[in-house]
Amino acid sequence: MDIFNSAKDTLNRGVSAARGAVSGVAVEQLAFVRGFCRLCDDGWQQGWHERNGGNLTYRMKEEEVEQARPFFNETPGEWVNMGVQADSLRGAYFLTTGSGRYMRNVMSDPAHNIGIVEINEAGDSWRIVWGLTDGGKPTSEFPTHFMNHAVRMEATNNECRVIYHAHPINVIAMTFVCPLDARYFTRALWKAMTECVVVFPAGVGVVPWMVPGGADIARATSEQMKTFDAVVWASHGLFVSGPDFDTTFGLMHTIEKAADVYRRARQMNGGSDEFLNTISDEGLRQIGVDFGLTVNEEILDEGSIHMTIRKTADGRTISGFKMKLYPGFAEEYEKRHNELWPEMADMLHEYGGHNYSIFIDEETNILFGYIELDDPERYAESAKTDICKKWWDFMASVMETNADNSPVSVDLPCAFHLD
Repeated sequence: MDIFNSAKDTLNRGVSAARGAVSGVAVEQLAFVRGFCRLCDDGWQQGWHERNGGNLTYRMKEEEVEQARPFFNETPGEWVNMGVQADSLRGAYFLTTGSGRYMRNVMSDPAHNIGIVEINEAGDSWRIVWGLTDGGKPTSEFPTHFMNHAVRMEATNNECRVIYHAHPINVIAMTFVCPLDARYFTRALWKAMTECVVVFPAGVGVVPWMVPGGADIARATSEQMKTFDAVVWASHGLFVSGPDFDTTFGLMHTIEKAADVYRRARQMNGGSDEFLNTISDEGLRQIGVDFGLTVNEEILDEGSIHMTIRKTADGRTISGFKMKLYPGFAEEYEKRHNELWPEMADMLHEYGGHNYSIFIDEETNILFGYIELDDPERYAESAKTDICKKWWDFMASVMETNADNSPVSVDLPCAFHLD
């Protein structure tokens, strides 16, 4: 059987080569390879890849592996241990840029500058099966890419396939003048350009300067990638991920453009980041509501569910917020709340909620909530209770919700209160 399979593979490779000679079809003409080469060239054209700077990897689909297999080398390269391991990537194939190879040359000579590598069944070593001619090797940052492919696979339910690293000028410049903090960077970028919160609603992570290509930067980046699909490398560049080439390039492009706007605005403002006009936190939340996105609340208000605005005469914090009902569900919403589960009411009281009222604007289906809180931080913990999550699931069919079925809620500042 092994002899038969070997003969079959040889025959298939011969037929494929013959077809290639007639039709011009080769690995370079496969759609995923063309997309890969285009992204490399697009990044070069943007000025993000001086000399041999930057790198790109793509986790191939099974059907793409089969399309490329007839063109694999007769004898694969030697196995090379990466020093990292991932069970989820056992037997995977990656298209990767080469170490020391230039992005500007990828389009003109793919076989020399990029290659396909196979991961062994232990998930800890690679070998070249196509490309990277003349003794080439995968990018020196392949272990970092590899670890982060595993992380983003899990975070995106296997959708992430592309990881891209480049050296965008304005993002790097921001790392010299801004605190190396994910919240600060994200807020600066979100508020610089309206589209940003739509393109990366989770925000961006930040890693302090580390030696590139090493285990430390790989681990630090993968930790950030559990939350973010983009991570800034201080004094170095930007590391982004996505499901396809267009989305990934678009993420890099959007972040760099926002960084450019931020830099120009600070220059026009005498170097200060205290701008006369900017997008408010409420505006960012509303974008999330209108586009059906889950905006990272920790970036906006460090995880507090409601803003502290005013207090009642007996010292309770007043909180107002709005939610949105699906059309035609006003009566059902009222009915369910009139029949509020006793254990849900007990939990709200236990966590310091009092005098809770919800009003509805029947013309817009907007719900307006009012509640008095003993301690807002204590009340925020109520969202972690099983009964609260059960109530969210119960109400998800009648109102706009986030991915975890929590209601999409926008805090409202209290303009006036009289006891």
